Amino acid sequence: MQNYPIKFDAMYGFECERDMTNVATLRDPINRCISETAAEKMGYTTEGTMDTLKVYHNFIGLDEDLETSPHTRGLSQFLKDIDIQEDDFVVLKMDVEGIEFSLLERMMANGTYKLIDEVRTFAREKRYLDAHAYK
Repeated sequence: MQNYPIKFDAMYGFECERDMTNVATLRDPINRCISETAAEKMGYTTEGTMDTLKVYHNFIGLDEDLETSPHTRGLSQFLKDIDIQEDDFVVLKMDVEGIEFSLLERMMANGTYKLIDEVRTFAREKRYLDAHAYK
């Protein structure tokens, strides 16, 4: 939050741990992220952040899969479902256990990449970086 010159109207997260989906239980960690930081100076508050945060008890993947536990939501379909528009400012932060590049490739193939302004992700292994070097 503190790295952006704007305040976000909505924040969405996916978590496979059920206890991490109750935003009320995240009050202390959210407060630690905001208190005495640039985010606080920008006007973020713990309560305001909690009001804009929606955490889903799902995996995120290429496609919907109701057979997994918890269910898997397809990222591209989710972006459509929440009605993201091309003129919205969207930052996508991913830590999806090694399918980051596959998700980005799917988004490029189906056009949902146009809904994303910035991507922040993890690359766990050098082979992913070598195999998916985009220019």
